[in-house]
Amino acid sequence: DERSDDFSPAKEKPKKRKRADSSQGGAPKKKTVAAQKELKRRLMAVPQGDFAAAVVAFIVEHPEQEEALLSHLPVPSSDQYETKLLAAARAIRRALPNSRFGSCCDHYGFKRCSSAVSAFKRTWNEQMTVLSGGDRQVFLEYASTAVEILDDECVTFDQKDDNKYKEMCLKKIETILKKVTEARNAPPLSDTEKGLVEKYKDNLHSLFPQYYPQTSEASSEVTKPDPPPQQDEVPITADLTDLTENKEVSVDA
Repeated sequence: DERSDDFSPAKEKPKKRKRADSSQGGAPKKKTVAAQKELKRRLMAVPQGDFAAAVVAFIVEHPEQEEALLSHLPVPSSDQYETKLLAAARAIRRALPNSRFGSCCDHYGFKRCSSAVSAFKRTWNEQMTVLSGGDRQVFLEYASTAVEILDDECVTFDQKDDNKYKEMCLKKIETILKKVTEARNAPPLSDTEKGLVEKYKDNLHSLFPQYYPQTSEASSEVTKPDPPPQQDEVPITADLTDLTENKEVSVDA
């Protein structure tokens, strides 16, 4: 029957072509804007240390990609660290109680700010450790600014013991700075880096003279005491006088 052909089974649909796989030699398809944003969101959620370890592992497996990857990295800068440190310092001031009588920076005020002070010290130590392992000039630029923030923005409490957090921060940065500038295998300091070190030292002497008194050559010359007179001059004159007097007495006799 001619109509029987109408009920023949339908032809199979053609299968969809699979996307080219980069592992099989095909070029990978460029990600869309939405896919790029999603990838960025995932990468930003990874802790910084884990992300750095993953990048190193990738470069070890694909050393030919190292130059291309490093070319996409931004120029080293400490701006984001300075902003975060400034916010931590201002958090101490915001935690101060509103005192109607007396000073709000007394020991009671320090106790109210203790958690903010601890958070500032933690931020300070973390940033010193991270930046000291990177570009040396960036760390030296950050060091001068960090010292200024420690003086200008951090609260100075009434009692000396309550200000020890500043002293601890200064000891930390001094230790790190010495390690960075005096490392054995480190290249010599450039003129720019030498200027940054001098600026940092000037900030220490001017902002924290109680911890770092001025010890420059000029000040040492001004305060240098006069040399004591020679001890041989006076005794010799006295001896000659005594001898003369004794001689005259002996002649009269």
